[in-house]
Amino acid sequence: MHVAALPVPRDARLVSERDSRDALAKGDRAAVTAFYREHLDAVYAFVLWRVGGDRADAEDVTQDTFLTALRGVHEFRGDSALRTWILGIAKNKAHEKLRERGRLEATPDEALARALGSLDAVALLDEVARAEETRRLVAATMAALPSHYRKALEDKYVASRSLAEMAADEGRSAKAVESTVQRARVAFAETVRRLLGAEPGAAP
Repeated sequence: MHVAALPVPRDARLVSERDSRDALAKGDRAAVTAFYREHLDAVYAFVLWRVGGDRADAEDVTQDTFLTALRGVHEFRGDSALRTWILGIAKNKAHEKLRERGRLEATPDEALARALGSLDAVALLDEVARAEETRRLVAATMAALPSHYRKALEDKYVASRSLAEMAADEGRSAKAVESTVQRARVAFAETVRRLLGAEPGAAP
């Protein structure tokens, strides 16, 4: 029988992230590898969106972001999620790259940012086929979500699967799956707002 994972208490999460910080600060190879694996997709997708879809610039900024994060990981205090902290670094690095390229006008307009941040998962996913800018934002948002929320949204809104089908595959009730989808939608909208500003103190 499949048992849904219980949410990790915030204090326990912070302890875990501080442990990760300490291991990274010591140069623990396994910790560094895990750090890359956990955050690479989210950082790259976020940066790709911030630099207007330029893949070469996104790769440079992503690499610079991780190097900067690893050099300064001892400065991470646990006031926000580690993911939020590294996305804040990525935002600054992307801004530097745009300034270097003379392309600061490519930075998302704040009015557009507020408008997009007010949309929910369905509205944004429906817009994917309409605008490259929105596709990149959705990719960044989905990459930043916890894997179970990402899967729930992909199954429901991309693959157009029914709650009953999802429940059967996961060995859960349709009601439980519906609850996960609703939480995923809320997390999606909140993550959009955080990515648009990479606000410190808010955990993806």
